[in-house]
Amino acid sequence: MKQNFFAVDLGATSGRTILGTFTEDGLNLEEINRFPNHLIEVGGHFYWDIYALYRHIIDGLKLAAQRGESIASIGIDTWGVDFVCIGKDGNLLRQPYAYRDPHTAGAPEALFARIPRSEVYGKTGIQIMNFNSLFQLDTLRRNHDSALEAADKILFMPDALSYMLTGEM
Repeated sequence: MKQNFFAVDLGATSGRTILGTFTEDGLNLEEINRFPNHLIEVGGHFYWDIYALYRHIIDGLKLAAQRGESIASIGIDTWGVDFVCIGKDGNLLRQPYAYRDPHTAGAPEALFARIPRSEVYGKTGIQIMNFNSLFQLDTLRRNHDSALEAADKILFMPDALSYMLTGEM
């Protein structure tokens, strides 16, 4: 029995969708569409254009549907540190900061002034890099970021795109 799975692979500068098909003979992978992933620069900050990424994913799904392919499941893979702030009404509060944005310069040191480095490492086990989610969140907190202050939920990029596709968090 043939079964199709739709994969979204997002990199820092481009993305693609792939149709994976399991048949009795094995797995077949076929690229459906490839697209650019551009950063948006506004006011000295860099953001991911999540709405463009969503549109490209929809384009890939439409191409698969035009071929008459049914999709059993969708998987989304992105870089791991960036997130979207979601308001109480379920709306995205703004475009997500990109990990390349300079707003987290010096962020580890600012956090370590309050919490010892060894304690942070002991709890997270992650390499100390200024763009890690922890440092992004602490930077937004210190800067009284309006999106973070209004956020009811925070979704990492794959989860945010999945939410945009399905309405489910």
